[in-house]
Amino acid sequence: MLRFGFSQRELAKKSGVSHATINRFLNNKGNLTDKNLSAIANVFKITISELKGETMPIPKTVEELHHLEWEDIDLAHGIIKIQSKKGWHPKTYELRSIPISSRLKETIKALARPDGARFVFDDGFGNHSFTQGWAYKVLQNILRSNNIPPANLYTFRHTFGSQLAASGCDVATIKELMGHSAITTTEQYLHTGQKQKKSAVEAL
Repeated sequence: MLRFGFSQRELAKKSGVSHATINRFLNNKGNLTDKNLSAIANVFKITISELKGETMPIPKTVEELHHLEWEDIDLAHGIIKIQSKKGWHPKTYELRSIPISSRLKETIKALARPDGARFVFDDGFGNHSFTQGWAYKVLQNILRSNNIPPANLYTFRHTFGSQLAASGCDVATIKELMGHSAITTTEQYLHTGQKQKKSAVEAL
């Protein structure tokens, strides 16, 4: 299974790129054309720049959740800290503070930290329980129960960035919240925001 939640054959079916081409690419035995890159990026709801930047990586979003500890959550100040741990670091290597919405704050309070638990997603024995496969299965169950089409974690990440851009959020803030290492990646979302604004004006 690909770390984005699709098998190679599923990705081939969704993107229209042949299974053989995808297999060669993932095994570093071939390159993808811009057309194929665009098709695959559309499946994952990410930009071509993000796809080119890391060859089918495990999303940093997943890694951040995997390493999220209760000590990283500061409800008093309303932030979640994305910071380096022993053996792991965020993509930018820098401490990132993510504001907690009032709704998320109530959800976190309701979870209640188990005695002695280190990780937010703990298996009860002090180990990580948040894995890409587990997250994908849980997400699909939630989507199916609410009659929502299949999606992956990157879909939500992309939507978050797009909605920030559409709301008029400045590029520096979007870059920090998304954890992009390069401003050029963030600028892809600004184009999306401009398209949505133009559509909104045309609808008047």
